[in-house]
Amino acid sequence: MGINIIGTLMSCDDCLMLVANGEPSEGNPYLEQHITDHLSLAPLQYLVCGDSDNEIEFTWRACECCGSVLGGRRNELILVRE
Repeated sequence: MGINIIGTLMSCDDCLMLVANGEPSEGNPYLEQHITDHLSLAPLQYLVCGDSDNEIEFTWRACECCGSVLGGRRNELILVRE
């Protein structure tokens, strides 16, 4: 059984920290639920950190993981399936 890349998402710093550390920030304890609701992740689908060279320094585009419309940096996350 292998890993298949489904696609890439540009995420806010909070989503990146959740994926990297496995815990939401203190300021957003419900972030994991927001991501699950926004992406409708299926069983055996996971987010992993992407390439830091693809980050966007500042944008007003919504976070593709949680849907936040706050301006800021966007980081690449990769959606994979087992």
